Amino acid sequence: DLISSGSVDGISMSVIDEAVATEVIDSAVAASIPIITFDSDAPSSKRAAYVGTDQELLGEELGNLLMTRFATSGKYAVVSNVSPNLFLREKGVRNILNENGWSEVSGSPIHTAEKAHESRTHVELMYDLMVTQPDIDAMLLTLGRPMRAGDGSWERFVQQYPDLLILSADSMPDQIDILNRGFVNGLVGQQPVDMGSKSIDTLLALSKGKAVEDFVATSLVIMGRVNEGTPYIQVESSSTDNRTMGYASIILMVLLILSTLALVAMALYVHKMNGTSSIETELANT
Repeated sequence: DLISSGSVDGISMSVIDEAVATEVIDSAVAASIPIITFDSDAPSSKRAAYVGTDQELLGEELGNLLMTRFATSGKYAVVSNVSPNLFLREKGVRNILNENGWSEVSGSPIHTAEKAHESRTHVELMYDLMVTQPDIDAMLLTLGRPMRAGDGSWERFVQQYPDLLILSADSMPDQIDILNRGFVNGLVGQQPVDMGSKSIDTLLALSKGKAVEDFVATSLVIMGRVNEGTPYIQVESSSTDNRTMGYASIILMVLLILSTLALVAMALYVHKMNGTSSIETELANT
């Protein structure tokens, strides 16, 4: 409808089904409407640019975080879904782990069913896999959705398998809270605000007839839990107040040091001036 109406100067879209998206994108291009993709790409289409994460790199960073922070070898499973950007993340995970002492178990990757009436949650499928593959050392999630059900199912799963290493893509606020409470080992997050901002900038450049890069990259943020010995830590609401008090103490200490230095400098100056006055007095008497 947007294409046929002629009411838009540009379109930015995130791809779920690459074949369908390619058809839509090529229709927009035929209608002389600049169109770009963000977050998930359709590289075989006629889109002008892709703005977002290097999806394969994101998967590789999940693998690197697992190897450098937690374990150098073992058995792993991938938790994912049917989407072109997630397929690339899966590939990135395998790029790192399969070449460095890790093996992917049978039954991986976990994908939820495409038909709603057949679907089970990712967490339910994770339980199933742990039954058939009880010696899994790590699970790597290419999407943050399984963590964010909000019904306690994620926390119950992690508590049932406390030795299982779990790392996830994305770093939404609720995921960071889960990380702080010890219910995930690490996160590799995207920058959605940066994605949106660069999408608008790219469309604006195209509308002015300017050339743009084929791939406009956004950065990643990598977070790993440091309290490995205490896996379930409840972050109290007072922690922010404690942190503020800590900052205040540091500032007070710095001010005291500066005040002491100022007093010392003043004392030295007065001593020097008194010495000069004594010399001048002796010369006058002479």
